[in-house]
Amino acid sequence: MSQDLDQTVIVDNRPGGGSTIGTHYVARAEPDGHTILLISSNFTINDTLLRNINYDAAKDFAPVSIAANSPMVLVTNPKSGINSVKQLIDLSKEKPGTLNYGSGGNGTGAHLTMELLKSESGLDIMHIPYKGHGPATTALLSGEVAAIFLQMGNALPQIEAGKLKALAVPHIHRSPLLPEVPTIAEEVLPGFDVIPWFGVVAPAGTPQRNLDTLNASIHKALQDPDVKAQLQAGGADPVMNSPAEFKAFIDSEITRWGQVVKKANAYID
Repeated sequence: MSQDLDQTVIVDNRPGGGSTIGTHYVARAEPDGHTILLISSNFTINDTLLRNINYDAAKDFAPVSIAANSPMVLVTNPKSGINSVKQLIDLSKEKPGTLNYGSGGNGTGAHLTMELLKSESGLDIMHIPYKGHGPATTALLSGEVAAIFLQMGNALPQIEAGKLKALAVPHIHRSPLLPEVPTIAEEVLPGFDVIPWFGVVAPAGTPQRNLDTLNASIHKALQDPDVKAQLQAGGADPVMNSPAEFKAFIDSEITRWGQVVKKANAYID
């Protein structure tokens, strides 16, 4: 984008508060197209998840473009004897209250994807949050939990080494990285489709011409072979849409995950 726009693009990392510190900063920035925000799926989850959030995801930002999908995979320990998501569901019903699943923390995509699966399939499994996906994966390898959703890029090395077993992918199409692994949709829940994503937004009030310029520059960058290679090396796929399409998608995601958070009572003060 720096090359395309002939301007320096500075990456300003502002961690903390589950990404809300950086998000609030951009919400209050000058809407001139010179301050933008890289967001993930949690941008739409946090809108309901966090009780004391100090911005409105739907009103305080102008969507620019989605940029990448980062697929997940549901994995278990090979020693568990569980060989499919259907078997996991059936086992949980045969032995209610005995299975646990891990995640990188309350309100993460992995946590709420499992809660969505529970609500739609009758899966009986208890959540154990860990301080990050690394400790959650360690818990799975040691047998503390029965299953977790992991980002594809993090799971693949463990799957290829035989340390984890892939049960299913939660998005509507099979992954080209694991073509033999079925989708949850084809195995147990037609239409089930969850895929983490990343995108770019600007402060609300940013002129449409600035949004269009940024949108075009992001799309050009995503078509660069080196950018594609870097994304795919991390298990992500470049994707693109228009500002209007991205806004409609964000609005639908806020509604969708708001319902999951409320049903799971997964609020964070």
